[in-house]
Amino acid sequence: MGPPFMHHLENVHVASDRDLIDARFPVQYVVRPKSDAHHDYRGFGGQVADGVLKPGDEVVVLPSGMTSTIEGIDLFDTEVPEAFPPMSVTVRLTDDVDVSRGDMIARVNNAPKPSQDIDAMVRWMTTAPLKPRQKLAIKHTTRTGRALVKDIHYRLDVNTLHRDQETKELGVNEIGRVQLRTTVPLLADPYSKNRTTGSFILIDEATGVTVSAGLTPRSDGHIQENEPRRLRPRRSWRAIDTRPRRRSGRCLRCRTLRDVAPDPVPDRSLDELVTGSGQRERQHELDGHPGKNGGDHLAGEEDDRKVPEI
Repeated sequence: MGPPFMHHLENVHVASDRDLIDARFPVQYVVRPKSDAHHDYRGFGGQVADGVLKPGDEVVVLPSGMTSTIEGIDLFDTEVPEAFPPMSVTVRLTDDVDVSRGDMIARVNNAPKPSQDIDAMVRWMTTAPLKPRQKLAIKHTTRTGRALVKDIHYRLDVNTLHRDQETKELGVNEIGRVQLRTTVPLLADPYSKNRTTGSFILIDEATGVTVSAGLTPRSDGHIQENEPRRLRPRRSWRAIDTRPRRRSGRCLRCRTLRDVAPDPVPDRSLDELVTGSGQRERQHELDGHPGKNGGDHLAGEEDDRKVPEI
């Protein structure tokens, strides 16, 4: 028997689920005290979604693409040497760049790609069905905008995992794959990589009710299952051994036992090397035996050059 269920939930190890490599800091609020004690203070508050931020790190502000360096990280009235999830901190930058709520601070060489075409798995949570061309509000991290349902690719049967590609709408508690077009670029990661930046909610603009929760299985906005597989033609190559070596063998035509010496490989045409055309006749002549049209053996002059085997 295993441990009690509640004991397992309270003591299960979850620290390894945090990604400490891909730095993601969604900006929630621009801090401007406007007081005499902090006259020129300007920081950006939010919760670290992933990665580790340290003073001196070069970062980029998305989606504008402006780069800067972290000047300091404040936690209440104390400056900390680093910030990691799930800490809520205020980040100060050395440059006066334009940053507002909904922007994201990430590393220069490891940043998400802004996209307005989102391919997502959604669960519909209201009685009115979800249909194509429907307009909704979307909230992703601290960024909000409007979204248009371009298409419903399939509905997933939770009992058999069958994908119904003939469906035209999603009912209550149904799960499906949809294509969204947003008015603002979203900075989404795959959900398997980052649960914070890989998830979003859809809101009914008329009532303000959350009607759906979604996640992004991929970050490029394309569908992999329905794409035809393109197979490349297979090519077979035959290696040619050009290393000189000494061996004993018989002539390919008259079976005379001879000792072949390792001399430089003679020049041959590409056609002859690839196809092997005339190989036996050429080997026979180089070994000092009659050619294809007959003739005597060479007397006094033996050409021991060897043609590599294919």
